[in-house]
Amino acid sequence: MKKAVFILACSLLLCLSVALAYAAEEKWPGVDDTVVGKYASEHGRSAKPGIIDLEGDALLFAFLIAGVAGGFTMGYYYRDFTAKRGAEGKTNAG
Repeated sequence: MKKAVFILACSLLLCLSVALAYAAEEKWPGVDDTVVGKYASEHGRSAKPGIIDLEGDALLFAFLIAGVAGGFTMGYYYRDFTAKRGAEGKTNAG
């Protein structure tokens, strides 16, 4: 019974969030529009387009993917980065 109530509550929450997302008529502004544009206009300058001009928060997503790839690589080679090396340049680990 608890499992059924939990599944029902999760499905209702999912449906509500999807409905609210489609109900929003206005597109959400990205970081450039809300933060950079605000401070640029306060200081009398216009906001310039970025070097890589991606729409919305796609640039943040690109940095997220790069961070995940870098973290995976660092985790994979963790033993090589932290292993103590002997006089001959070989690792003493395993």
